[in-house]
Amino acid sequence: MKKNIDTHLSFALPVGSRILDTYRILKILNHTQFGFEYLVEAIDNESDKRIYIIKEFFPKDCVIRGDKNKMLLKASLSTEELLNFNFLRKLFHGEAKNLAKIVSSGQINSVKFIELVENRNNTIYMVFLYEEGISLQKYLEKRSKQGQRVLNNEEIYEIINPLLDTLEKISTLGIHHLDIKPENILIKNDGTPVLMGFYASTIYYDEHSKKYRNIYTYEYASPEQVSIGDISEVDTRSDIYSMGVLLYYLITDMLPPQAYERKKLGKDDPYVSLLKQELPYAYAPAILTAVDKALSVSKKDRFKSSNQFKKALSTVKSIPTLAMKKGSKTFWYSLGFIVAFISFFLYWNTEDSLTKTEPKVNAIDKKVTKKVLREDPKVTDMTLSHVSAKEKKEKDNTSKPKQYIPNVESLDTEVPVQRIPSEANISKTTVSNTKQVNVPVKPTLNETKIKIDVKLPVEIGETKIKINGKEFNNGNIPIHRGESYEISIENPYYQSLKVKRSFDELLDFPMQNFILKLGKGKVYLDGLLADTKIRVYKVEEEQTKELTPEITYQNGVYEMVLTSGIEFYMLFDKKMYKSYKTENMILEHGKAVTLAYVLEKKDVTAKDKEIFLPVFEKNSTQEKNNTVQEHSERSKEVKIDSENKKKMNTTVPQKNSANKKISNDKKVVRKKAPQKKKSNKVKKKNEPRTANTSGHTWYCSAKAIGLEKVSAKHADKAIAQQMALRSCERSRTGCKILNCFLLRN
Repeated sequence: MKKNIDTHLSFALPVGSRILDTYRILKILNHTQFGFEYLVEAIDNESDKRIYIIKEFFPKDCVIRGDKNKMLLKASLSTEELLNFNFLRKLFHGEAKNLAKIVSSGQINSVKFIELVENRNNTIYMVFLYEEGISLQKYLEKRSKQGQRVLNNEEIYEIINPLLDTLEKISTLGIHHLDIKPENILIKNDGTPVLMGFYASTIYYDEHSKKYRNIYTYEYASPEQVSIGDISEVDTRSDIYSMGVLLYYLITDMLPPQAYERKKLGKDDPYVSLLKQELPYAYAPAILTAVDKALSVSKKDRFKSSNQFKKALSTVKSIPTLAMKKGSKTFWYSLGFIVAFISFFLYWNTEDSLTKTEPKVNAIDKKVTKKVLREDPKVTDMTLSHVSAKEKKEKDNTSKPKQYIPNVESLDTEVPVQRIPSEANISKTTVSNTKQVNVPVKPTLNETKIKIDVKLPVEIGETKIKINGKEFNNGNIPIHRGESYEISIENPYYQSLKVKRSFDELLDFPMQNFILKLGKGKVYLDGLLADTKIRVYKVEEEQTKELTPEITYQNGVYEMVLTSGIEFYMLFDKKMYKSYKTENMILEHGKAVTLAYVLEKKDVTAKDKEIFLPVFEKNSTQEKNNTVQEHSERSKEVKIDSENKKKMNTTVPQKNSANKKISNDKKVVRKKAPQKKKSNKVKKKNEPRTANTSGHTWYCSAKAIGLEKVSAKHADKAIAQQMALRSCERSRTGCKILNCFLLRN
């Protein structure tokens, strides 16, 4: 049996070869639909001992390897395959652009992007610093083999919280990951999770399909990613949904129903809340509730930011790392734990009120807690905190006022909390010695500033941003609570955009990102003859691409609809006329432009002119009449000539009569003279018209019944006639040429 050979992998650069001149390939790490990933080392630089990863754009099934390691497009690619090649190239380039923005911002835990190298070997390269670790997917598989697949609360916090911090920071840069999954998360050797794979963070408008194009993983994608209709539909809440899927997978080792199917089913949503499921571990209710909210089909029901998601996960501390047995006993164990917790809470409060003392609460060392939990998994965090508090209480004999903490969870904003002493101990000394303990809170904001970022597919025109009718320049824009804002974005080459935002929406998303759609405009072409071939070419990065706009012809005018904002030119072709290329031009959105062109005739021989004249120059009625009249005159002259010849041949001299012979000869001579003139006249008419009309202009007039006459002028008589007829026929049919005359310029 023959082995299946991966032809794509066969195009990878060999191990040991040089890449980008300064690196040597140590290993081929991976090959995807985008290309290859190489593990490399720096050469020719003894001080640099670091290892790097280089990604080479080499899309599968689209390209082959040519001479000198150059990437070459396959000759047999269809239009769809070429469009897909360009789509993947934009995603690859967009990932590098977003990573460069993340690196320049600093203090974001993501992959260490070094540089983007373009125009080498006809392709693109990205260089990263190599970090040791494994993907989260392999990490989970490794735990499963060891029988430790179930993650406890603390382990989930250690994975999810740093990722939520990263998502919050990149969202302020206007970047969304849009493909969060275990394969795109690196667990470093120190246990820190790092986000990778930003290729899905680029969304762009495809002019060919007239749709937005993006890439995603179906199982982890939010419903708005799958059925994207507008760039504004995808935002931070889309990443929050994917994080919810990731959490669901970490908890249950299964994936939830796919979002798009859930949206289609509507009320018959098959999703079952985690709170109602039997799980292999007693997870904190806050975690399960947060996952359910993050997985809401409607964006409005999800968390508005990653910080909100993180806060919801952290409201309740971890529950004991004790695996619960499945079955009916689970409910009773849970109920017993809750009763014990309430009893403990009441006992502690009663003891505090009797002694009128407050234990000095110190934070438990996280390392010590983990160590104790590893040594005795039955010991809970609550037990540890109780023992610690009791020991502190025995050591501290001084009486302290009780601390009152309001229900901060139910408040939108947190407030400072003070210790309230009991009435028995109220004294000046006690009050003066009482310390205020402030909970780290975020005060209510009544005013803030936002930024608006407008992205254009083609950088052209002046973009104006207006908020409630007032124009703003780039920079921070102040907003105030209780007000709503209408954001208007206008550009002469794009469709105008108007959206409404409340203060809370702008507060949650201080960076508002918009992508404008290119508009359309019309071009009217006057003066061109019927059946003129019109070609339109788009100019982009010093390259041309032929466009296929809709072109209609009516009343002597061509009408064409084109996308605005693009640079283009036109090429006119017609037999018997010289090809003409227009200047480059740009069409504004919603504008109609009328352009007039007259094609110049080619220099042709008389023979060629006789061949093409009936097809291309006898369209007008007057010219046909002139041709018929000329033909009839020519026929009459030929007939007269033939009769004269016949008379000459039938003239016979009289019997030996010299006088009569002479008279007859004279007669013949008299008849031959006009015959020569007529033959010369015929000869002149048969010759091509070579009259010198340089420095002259033909003026032709046309008229229809009930209308005033119209005139047109041109160096060529036929063109002047056609232009006059077209001008007349725009108002009414049945136009005729009145006359044409030649004037010196």
